[in-house]
Amino acid sequence: TTVLSMSLASALKWDSRETLKLGLSALLSDVGKVMIPSSILNKEGALTSAEYAVIRVHPLEGRKLLQQLSDVDASVIDIVVSHHERIDGQGYPQGLTADQIPLSAKLIAITDAFDAMTSERAYASARSIDDAMKILVQCKGEQFDESLTDAFLALLGNVPSGLHVKSSSGRALLILEPGRSLGSYRAISLSDGLELEIPTKDAVSSQSEYIAPDSIEAMNESHIQQLNALITA
Repeated sequence: TTVLSMSLASALKWDSRETLKLGLSALLSDVGKVMIPSSILNKEGALTSAEYAVIRVHPLEGRKLLQQLSDVDASVIDIVVSHHERIDGQGYPQGLTADQIPLSAKLIAITDAFDAMTSERAYASARSIDDAMKILVQCKGEQFDESLTDAFLALLGNVPSGLHVKSSSGRALLILEPGRSLGSYRAISLSDGLELEIPTKDAVSSQSEYIAPDSIEAMNESHIQQLNALITA
């Protein structure tokens, strides 16, 4: 969600400070779930109305946790607590409407939903990229900000930003955004942090490295640890 959010902000040419604040907010967006019983978080099958009510307090729990830290910007906390709000006012925890929701929270609502839909969860199988994109289209203007949703869908391309792939040489890569050339993508190597532009197999015109077919997958814990190591290096 963090990588997807920052990639979209970059595509929209957001100020670097706001992009970094967005990234931190996305990284911390679900921190309040540490206060939710694991029996609810990891439950297989549908939640009861009572269990869902417990889940809905995690943004407020996140705010409580972050307010105990002196070095977390207040605007970051506002974004964290608002990332499940909806444009139509039917979100939670405060039922805010379009103009009341911080712009970064509107953006994270989209990338977080896409990440959730395309990931394996205890209560639901991962949806295909196409299905997730169709749901975003159906929900824009009501659940999601329309212009941000359109920008996110345009950013996704054939290989959505924020996904893990392997190159034809076996390198593990994290897709950042579409590249300058048609059929290519800007990516970061998870082994050494190097950035590169790499084509898909269909777009390659020589024996150069390309994105290996059938290698696209969601980031797992190992990939996240590699990314964290790069960030803190």
